[in-house]
Amino acid sequence: LKTLSSGEKSQNISAQNINEKLIENKPFTLRIFEKELEKKLGKEHILTVNSGTSALELAYELAGIQEGDEVITPILTCTATNLPLLHRKAKIVFADIDYDLNINIEDVKRKITERTKCIVFVHFGGNNRGLAELVQLCNSRNIILVEDAAQAIGSDYWGQADFTAVSLQAIKTLTTGDGGLLICRDDEDYKKANCLW
Repeated sequence: LKTLSSGEKSQNISAQNINEKLIENKPFTLRIFEKELEKKLGKEHILTVNSGTSALELAYELAGIQEGDEVITPILTCTATNLPLLHRKAKIVFADIDYDLNINIEDVKRKITERTKCIVFVHFGGNNRGLAELVQLCNSRNIILVEDAAQAIGSDYWGQADFTAVSLQAIKTLTTGDGGLLICRDDEDYKKANCLW
């Protein structure tokens, strides 16, 4: 149908691509951007949103966080990590941080109760220390894990949680001026996210 130029590279956009995007109610160029990111980052199920905060809000919605659910988050993080939890009237349980400013895994273990629905891992300064252990812990306890990876996109270990939120705001590792990404581990969650967004 039409050729879009991007620097020296041109890409043909077919009627099928356009129809697919119109069905999903999203501009086809945005869907191309998502697919290119999936290839470059080696991740599946990437959804673009307007901010990292919105990505977190959507992650908490998909996780089913409701009033009274306990969510463990680090004591040191941007307010955007916890504001969507306050909107949901979840009970925020703060875990201490470690020497490197990431969440202290031993304190997380002490704070888990039968009402713990979710744990939030924040890559402070892009640091991933503790993430692998939290993935194992959450899998073994059937607890949802959300990554706030606003500063970690492209690092050597990230995007391992049920939901990973990324900010593309002006001072982040990868920027589009503003915006965000939500990465869903599960295909069904990704389809729901597309319907909700």
